[in-house]
Amino acid sequence: MARGCARFLGAPAMLAAAVLVTGCSGRGSAERVSADAPIAIDISQAFVTFHNKTGSPVTAVTITLLPYGPGEFTRRLPRVENTMKRDVPLNEFRSRDGTPLNLRVTRLKTVRVRAEDVTGKTHELDVPWQ
Repeated sequence: MARGCARFLGAPAMLAAAVLVTGCSGRGSAERVSADAPIAIDISQAFVTFHNKTGSPVTAVTITLLPYGPGEFTRRLPRVENTMKRDVPLNEFRSRDGTPLNLRVTRLKTVRVRAEDVTGKTHELDVPWQ
């Protein structure tokens, strides 16, 4: 009787585990941010895409890739108009000393974006690297 009960309870447990694993998979990072967020980031194999949904142009956009360990790689965008998307190639990110990002050497943890709109309001977003 105990074995039958264990088999019966095993199937729902396996289904729940499958749902959890699927929900936590490293798919597009924009899915992790609410749909009404004023700025969004999407990560692909070759680009980090910044999407401005603030309702006005943003200036002084800074996209920072934070690795495990010390250092960071940054790319600045001077101005992004409302509803505009900007693809930034990964090879354009540089460290403070000018070293280009090399994904063969660096393991990334987080993408951090900071943008200021024309009214002076600051928007910040941290998205885990996929």
